[in-house]
Amino acid sequence: MLRHVQAQSIRHPDFARAVHEHVGEVAGAELGPDDIQAQRQRTYQDTRAWMARARFAVLRHRKPAQRFLTNDKGYAPLYDVPRDLRGVVFPLSGLVAVLMVVEVAQQGDNYEQGPLAERTLNSKGMEIINQAAWDTVGIRCVIGHPDDEQAIAALTASYKTARMPHLGPYQGNRELGMFDWACPVPHRAGFQMYPRTPRPPSDHRGDDPALTLL
Repeated sequence: MLRHVQAQSIRHPDFARAVHEHVGEVAGAELGPDDIQAQRQRTYQDTRAWMARARFAVLRHRKPAQRFLTNDKGYAPLYDVPRDLRGVVFPLSGLVAVLMVVEVAQQGDNYEQGPLAERTLNSKGMEIINQAAWDTVGIRCVIGHPDDEQAIAALTASYKTARMPHLGPYQGNRELGMFDWACPVPHRAGFQMYPRTPRPPSDHRGDDPALTLL
């Protein structure tokens, strides 16, 4: 699973566009295919170090929520506005996904030993994640279960801010935020999350709200 997460972002054809955006128009004009491939290799290695500074949870589906959608990039970025925290959801199937919250690892954590938590999404929490999958920059399609056809048809392409449901995004607990399980201090009610344009791990900056996953 960790290798899947590590390699997911560099597989998509949109990676070349993201590299050009990252380096700027002038420098990007001088890049050739070999330069893009070299950046893929650097990003692959950088992402592993980035993962070591993250915490992971397994997210599960339960009816009546719709199933996880997968876009052709294989991930969906999320951003916790008040906390300035970034997360990435990696759907593995319609029934299970991995949520990575970046730059929150604590002393003694070992991400290779397994996830820190398991959570089951309620209907509203699943809607937020699936909308983020739909809104991810540079995707070409989303893939879902035929039984979720109406929910997929209702998705709209826009830059969204989503408020957490009153009882939180998960079944069976009262965590008010999507990332509460990863943080030492629980979040206050009413926080918001939305997808942001991804960037390479090497460009991660604490004052920049863009999610650094490419």
